[in-house]
Amino acid sequence: MTEIEPTLVVERIRERAYELSQSPETGSEEENWLRAERDVLRECGLDDETRRAELLAAQETETSTLLRAHVQAYGHP
Repeated sequence: MTEIEPTLVVERIRERAYELSQSPETGSEEENWLRAERDVLRECGLDDETRRAELLAAQETETSTLLRAHVQAYGHP
C-alpha cells in the first residue's frame, strides 16, 4: 500500500470538517471533525483498522499541536 503523508491527511480532514460546518447537516465542532476524519480515511482507502490506527497514531502529535494552536488563537477547539 502506498504511504500517505499524515500531514496531508490532517489538512484534508481540516478542510472536510470546515465543509461540514458550512453544510445544512452540520454538527458540533467535534462531530464535524470526527465525521471528516471518517470520510477522509475512507477516501484514502484506509478502512482497514490496523492501517487506520497506524495513520491516526502518526497524526496524533500534529493534531494535538494544531488544536492547541487553535484554542490559543480562538479560545475554543
